[in-house]
Amino acid sequence: MTTPNTYRGVFPVIRDIGGSRFYVGVHLALVHDRLICIGLDLRALNLGDSMLTEPIDLGNGDWLEITSPVLRGLPLTETIEQALVRYREMLNQLNAQADDVRTTQAQATEGPNVQPQRRGPRPQLDDDTLRRVVAATYRVGGRRPVRAVQEALEASGALPGPVSTDQARRAVVRARARGFIPPAKSPGTKYEEDPA
Repeated sequence: MTTPNTYRGVFPVIRDIGGSRFYVGVHLALVHDRLICIGLDLRALNLGDSMLTEPIDLGNGDWLEITSPVLRGLPLTETIEQALVRYREMLNQLNAQADDVRTTQAQATEGPNVQPQRRGPRPQLDDDTLRRVVAATYRVGGRRPVRAVQEALEASGALPGPVSTDQARRAVVRARARGFIPPAKSPGTKYEEDPA
């Protein structure tokens, strides 16, 4: 199942370039089930960190000119990665709030706690976890989606103890087998990213 391409918003990052501070607005979109950078806004900044939490008003002040040395000094990969981290944090907060609502609703509507007997071991990652944690995080994982899944599994507590890279890879494989993540781009490869 492919998700439609959707714009996810602009995520602000403050960067120090050559001793001056700059605002970089990183525009993110979900394209072909992967979160990617589709645009950047670069502006001189002299307002401090307040613009990360307050509406942006660049006002008047002493700004530095945007020149080739400024553009060359922008650590592009780190800036985009920081925006992806902010997006994942926002997504994790929204998921936690949704979990709280679901738990409250389930407790309100649930009668006596009668569970049907199951045979065999209980799977560690159910379909809901594969869809909500693994697939959702994989899509927004940037250049290191398995590493992002590993961190999300640790943060969610879905697996006991520290989560290994191998456990995260197996979770991605299970989510892909269930159809929550589209097939790998290059046939014959076991994983889409390097293990290191």
